[in-house]
Amino acid sequence: MNLMNPLDVLRDSLRFTRHNLGAIVQLCLPLVIFEALLQQVLIHVVGPDAFAGYSVVVGLLVYPLYTGALILFLDARTRGESPRTQDLWAMA
Repeated sequence: MNLMNPLDVLRDSLRFTRHNLGAIVQLCLPLVIFEALLQQVLIHVVGPDAFAGYSVVVGLLVYPLYTGALILFLDARTRGESPRTQDLWAMA
């Protein structure tokens, strides 16, 4: 039985992140900013003392978008492809 060395996995993950950080930021940052803006609008509309579930709902609406886009990016890069950000958002 061949066991994976955790240090090799961490090293490969760090290398992948370093080489693709710009693309990851371009992919995720606009959606994270959009979520933060939605959270601020929600606080403005319902007030800061409102039910915390509203904030969770906003997160549940946006989180799958950038998570899905990031998973598609990781899949494409592991196959040697360089997908455009707009294409990943459309597929997510």
